[in-house]
Amino acid sequence: MRTSAPLVSVIIPTAGARPALLMRAVRSALEGLPAGAVEIVVVPNGPGESTITTSQAVREACGTQAVRIFPLARANVSAARNHGLSVIQGELVRFLDDDDFLIPEVATRQYQELLGSSADLSSYALVIEDEDRRRYETVCQWDDEDFVVAQLSRAGPQLPFPHVFKTGLVRNLRWKESYRVVEDIAWIHTVAGQREVRWIRRDDVVGVWYQHRGPRLSHPLAAHQTFFLTAESIIETVDRLGKSGRLSERRKKAAALGLWTCLHNGFFFHPLYWHGIGRAASALDLSSHPDIALYRGAAATILNPLLWEWLMLPKRTLNHWLRVVRARLFGVDHVRHL
Repeated sequence: MRTSAPLVSVIIPTAGARPALLMRAVRSALEGLPAGAVEIVVVPNGPGESTITTSQAVREACGTQAVRIFPLARANVSAARNHGLSVIQGELVRFLDDDDFLIPEVATRQYQELLGSSADLSSYALVIEDEDRRRYETVCQWDDEDFVVAQLSRAGPQLPFPHVFKTGLVRNLRWKESYRVVEDIAWIHTVAGQREVRWIRRDDVVGVWYQHRGPRLSHPLAAHQTFFLTAESIIETVDRLGKSGRLSERRKKAAALGLWTCLHNGFFFHPLYWHGIGRAASALDLSSHPDIALYRGAAATILNPLLWEWLMLPKRTLNHWLRVVRARLFGVDHVRHL
């Protein structure tokens, strides 16, 4: 029986389809911390009893009451995370997907550092690894002391598990349950937009984004919804920052960079929409453009970046459909990159 609140809460949503991976995720979150210091809040989400049964089996196999099960009938990963937030007891909170895992000694050091500081959150690095233990790349946080600048600049996928939050910072924040993709990016933007935060940033690798051939929610081929929702989240955050008097010139430049990144990746899906996003990015920072080699050379000074995007449209559209055809004929690489 727990006599005092744990220091750390780890929220793990699961659909019950990957029991062995869930077991590994739970054990990685338990290791390195003394009994009573951590609670693992597993949220089986979806209809039926199989997900609950799987989660209970994992708890029994781990042999500890630190693993707590809070089922949710609706199959929605963001709703599951919100459900977890409503029941946690720890001073710190981290989100971990059931197919990823932590490096316990680094995670423990991250908790200790954050607990001993006045910071609101801590963000470390992650590594991408496949089923054969091959490591593909280490992904570090954007190198900037301003948390808002760092999150708006980076328009790519933002895995939740490298971050640890003081629970008081995020207790009343909600993941966007209507988002089926990039909900992790929108969540980080929500954190950045609510108030000024003190941030610890390190390049230590705290966990593994595990690449496997089993069922996944993400897909390696580009999809318009990914870039569209990311851009909408950036614009929403910029509006929130502006209304609260927190939209500095550096933050405008960061938001413009994030929007151009989305635009460049998604332009061929819906050119007229993205033309409007380009105008919005230029309004934030007139000198902004996508962060690619083309715009670092002399050619970038000849034409407006939006005109370059229009000129590249036929080639990039053709390349996209060639990738789609190749994927249907030969399959796709299951390894995602950030």
